[in-house]
Parts: sequence; C-alpha cells; structure tokens
Amino acid sequence: MKSYLTIAVAISLLMGVISCNKDDLRQYDALQQKNAVESLNDPYLLSSIIKKSSLFYQDMGFGASKLPGAVQYCERNYQGGDNTYQGFKQLTTDMYTAMDILKFIDASIKLADARGSKVHVGIFTTFRVLLFSFMTDFYGDVYYSQALKGREGILYPEYDKQSDIYTGLLKELDGANAAISGGTESISATYDLMFGGDKTQWLKFCNSLKLRLLMHVSAKLPDAAARIAAVAGSPLLTDPADKNASIAYVGTSAVNSWIGGANNWGNSGEF
Repeated sequence: MKSYLTIAVAISLLMGVISCNKDDLRQYDALQQKNAVESLNDPYLLSSIIKKSSLFYQDMGFGASKLPGAVQYCERNYQGGDNTYQGFKQLTTDMYTAMDILKFIDASIKLADARGSKVHVGIFTTFRVLLFSFMTDFYGDVYYSQALKGREGILYPEYDKQSDIYTGLLKELDGANAAISGGTESISATYDLMFGGDKTQWLKFCNSLKLRLLMHVSAKLPDAAARIAAVAGSPLLTDPADKNASIAYVGTSAVNSWIGGANNWGNSGEF
C-alpha cells in the first residue's frame, strides 16, 4: 500500500512539473509573439501594406475576372468562362481577403500611433479607406463600423449602409490628412515602394482619394459641390511630375514581370 502511495505522489509531482513547464512555455511563446509584433518598425509596416494592397487591387482588376468581366473591361480567351460570367457562380471570398489586409492595417495603425508616428498613421489610414471604399463600391452594404472587432466580442458584425460607410470614410480621410500634414517623422525612401519617401505625394494621394469618394456620392450629398471644390483646391496627383499611386513590376525576368509581359508569356492565350 505504501509503495502505491509513493508512486501516486511521484506521478502527481511529475504532472505538476510538466504542467508548469507547459504554462511557462505558453507564456514565453506569447511574450515572444508580442515582442515580435511590437518590434515591427514603420518602414517594414509601410512596405508590407503597400505590397498587400497593390496585389489585392491587381487581382481584383485582372486575376479574379468578375469585376472586369462585369463591366466588360476585358475579355480573356484563355478562360472562356470569364466571358460568360461563370465566376459569379462561385462563392465570394474577396471580402475575407480584404479583411485580412485590413486587419494588418489596423494593427499597424495602433503600433504607429503608440510610437507617435503621425505620418505613418495617416498613410496607413489612407490605405484603410482605400480598401473599405473598394469593397463598398463593389458590394454595397458591407460591415464597417463593427468590422475586425472579434477581440471585443463582436463575432458577427452587422452590415452598415453604404451612405454611412462613405460618411465614415470621408471623416477618416480628414484625420489622415491632418496626421500626414502634422507628422514630423521621415518616410523611408527604401521601404516606400510607391512614392520613394515623398511626404507631399502621400498627402496628394490622400486628397485625391477623398476627391474620388466625393465624386462617387456627389448625387447624394447636398453640399457635394462645395466639398468637391474645396478638395479640388488642395494638392492632388495631377501634376506631370507626380508619380502614379502604384508599384511597377521590375520586368527583368519571368518571375518579376507582369503576367503578360515580354518575359512572362506563359498564359499568352489570354491576349
């Protein structure tokens, strides 16, 4: 009986040690993940957001085929189903793809804001507006005010009216403009894949996006004309010297060329 008791106590102690080790390991892993997120700097976040958003735009405009096919922007011989709108019979995943990027953007805004990086907060917010505006233009009413709040207990966000979404997005752009204008930190020319660290270009991009949104809802806003005129008088991406809000393929090999470029004609039947 005594030997059984000794074995039981030993097993209990061993299980306690294993349990403690597992708990310590979980705490260590959680701390490592937290430190990894908090150590991401503004330049890295900027390049990641630019790349993710640009590739999403590219895919929605060409790869996904539904949008360009719906407006007859392009027809593709390679996939005959695109010309007969077969893509609309498939489940929609574009919203989830956009939300993955927006989740990263929201986290980046919090990190940059905690560091006092106002310019980057403004730039990241501009991309947030860009993606949300794309989704509401594409689908109409989407979740916006309750989106990406799973940690707050909102697992089933309600859809917002498109009019309310536009009101919120225009307000966000005003905040982004103020942040970019009032921020003092520099923008890395190396990691800024779009404007090479030029703060003025980012301000113009923010203003140009606001002008586009106002044009979209000009028939619904009573003071649209005045608001459009006010933005039109701001710096915009209209000068010949301005860069386009895009990133270009390097074009030196098949790997870094556009799908239909001279170095990448693997799907030449599409053209």
